[in-house]
Amino acid sequence: MSALRVHEDQCRKILGEPFTEVHQFLDQYNDPVAHPFTAHLHRRRLHHLTGLQLVAQRFGGLAFLAACLHILEDCLGYLPQESDYDTGVV
Repeated sequence: MSALRVHEDQCRKILGEPFTEVHQFLDQYNDPVAHPFTAHLHRRRLHHLTGLQLVAQRFGGLAFLAACLHILEDCLGYLPQESDYDTGVV
């Protein structure tokens, strides 16, 4: 997983703003204190096409692009579907 700053810098360079709230939303389950047994699985929650739709609904269209960049960075250039986490694609 890339650090928040990496995601922010990438968005600032490509989209003109950091979209901090989008990155925090996508990584909200990556907190070992709040989720000690599942933090390492946080991508399963929102790093997929359904998560992108949630970002668009909550933050708007340009935030959708920021979320795409975030997921592509974390998933090595791939935009997974939810089922990809179950089948081992991701």
